[in-house]
Amino acid sequence: PRWFSTNVLPYDFDNAAECPGWLSFLADVFDGDQELVDALQAWFGYVLVPDTSQQKIALFHGPPRSGKGVILRVLTAVIGRHNCCAPMLSRLGDTFGLAPLMGKLAAICGDAHLSRNSDRIAVAEVLKQISGEDAVDINRKHIAQVAGVRLRVRFCIAVNELPTLPDSSG
Repeated sequence: PRWFSTNVLPYDFDNAAECPGWLSFLADVFDGDQELVDALQAWFGYVLVPDTSQQKIALFHGPPRSGKGVILRVLTAVIGRHNCCAPMLSRLGDTFGLAPLMGKLAAICGDAHLSRNSDRIAVAEVLKQISGEDAVDINRKHIAQVAGVRLRVRFCIAVNELPTLPDSSG
């Protein structure tokens, strides 16, 4: 009763719950590789709490209809739709691109891609700043800027083709 969270879920926790359909789906998508299933489970757990100390981004890469969207929809349901936002990857470097990330646990970028016109340097800079726990200034339309905010959002990006982001750090 003394614990307070702004991230409330619309369902009760059930320790005895089973999910055979989900486990079957994962076995199919990951071709029976339990290590990948365990990594996904760890990621889901990481996104459940506002802890960004791992400084990670999830990138789901695969051909169309390979399960990426299902995984992101299930993640959204698990952590609650109100705890997620769905920014376009290409818009993160725009003037107001960071405003939707405030107060969210996950930024779900489904079917993400960067066009030739996208500012890839700005997108890479934003992803590195936020995942690296750096403070950012957030411009909001017709409202005062919020300066020096450390966002607790984790990026979950689904792509069919790997985006090319200019960064020499690897």
